[in-house]
Amino acid sequence: MMKRNKTQPKRWLIAIVLIIFSFSCVSIFTRIIKNKSGAADSDEIIIEVNESGEKDIAENNNSLNDMQSSELFPVYITGQVRMPGVYRVEAGQILDDLVKIAGGLTEEAAPDAVNLACELKSNQLYRIPSWTDLEENPDLYLGESVTEEEHTGKVNINTADQGQLETLPGIGPATATAIIKYREKNGNFETIEDIMLISGIKEARFRSLEDLITAD
Repeated sequence: MMKRNKTQPKRWLIAIVLIIFSFSCVSIFTRIIKNKSGAADSDEIIIEVNESGEKDIAENNNSLNDMQSSELFPVYITGQVRMPGVYRVEAGQILDDLVKIAGGLTEEAAPDAVNLACELKSNQLYRIPSWTDLEENPDLYLGESVTEEEHTGKVNINTADQGQLETLPGIGPATATAIIKYREKNGNFETIEDIMLISGIKEARFRSLEDLITAD
């Protein structure tokens, strides 16, 4: 009787093994479910990112379309600017805007020789000359500057004030001031040719002024 009890497996041992096995199975199934759930979450994240990316691409395309549809036109600026080249500008911009876009004027530029307030036109060339260029070729003055046709009469260089002098082509604020200071120091100009005594006014500039000024 005692021998039979020793060889027979104990029920409590079997129960413990079954409990351990059950817990192991539950743990394995739980991990599998979590992995599937995590994969689903990842898929959802990827979808969300893709949808966001597609939205960003669409917005960028809309921005490009707006830029292409805006009223921009090409102009070419060369001569005495720091970055000559072709630029796209908006309607209504003036030459001074283009000069700034091109990096500004060089030290050799002759800003008094051009009308920086002229409105830009599509597909036009704008050249900023130097004073050396103007001495060699007076025709390099840019268009749309004040011309003889716009004057009701000649400007008297002996009596004209700052504003009147600045109406002359190639005469900017600095040159007009120099003319007035010359008169104050030396008296009136005897002839219109005497205006070449002003620094910066060479023969080329004088030729563009001689029909517009008087010293009477």
